[in-house]
Amino acid sequence: MHPLVEQIERLFLPEVQGVASEMRDRYWSLQFNVWHAPEGALTEYQGYSLGIECVFPRVVPNNVALQVEVCHLATTPKLMADVVWGHPSGEVEAAFSQNRPEATSETVQELHRAFPTLLQAFRIAVRRATPPSPPQIDFAGMTTNERLYVAGLLPDWDAAAASRNRKRMVEILGKVGLASQGDQIADAVLANPKRYGS
Repeated sequence: MHPLVEQIERLFLPEVQGVASEMRDRYWSLQFNVWHAPEGALTEYQGYSLGIECVFPRVVPNNVALQVEVCHLATTPKLMADVVWGHPSGEVEAAFSQNRPEATSETVQELHRAFPTLLQAFRIAVRRATPPSPPQIDFAGMTTNERLYVAGLLPDWDAAAASRNRKRMVEILGKVGLASQGDQIADAVLANPKRYGS
């Protein structure tokens, strides 16, 4: 094992495992995964990744992860660490550095000193359960259902349609770029709920 990987595992793996255990107890309805594994062994990337991920049921984006990565271990290693949201957001909640500093024993120690800040950002992200700002989604070419699904609003839409709450239906459609067609779509669904699966 590469000395940098050994150092990263020694410093960070017990911490992310401890946080995972703590958060599983606190947020029993959420799923927390810890990983540590080599990456890109058959490519020039030659990297290693370690981290913790929280998976949220029935929302989009459905995960946020704190990850520590080192790449190019066979040449000039680079170090990365951040808290990032999954697709379609991709928003970075917090990062160790805006660029990829060279991975040395000293920069790994520097990351270790900054790691409590990343752990706190991860905890805050899990508690909030949504990115800090709404994701910018390009709805062009999507059907109404696709828009609602990608925006994480399909459960809200189904509930509004099932309760025949026209005002709420129109409000939800406005959030997925259908404000000008909201009245027409809502009326069509309410007039023929079986056709639209409501």
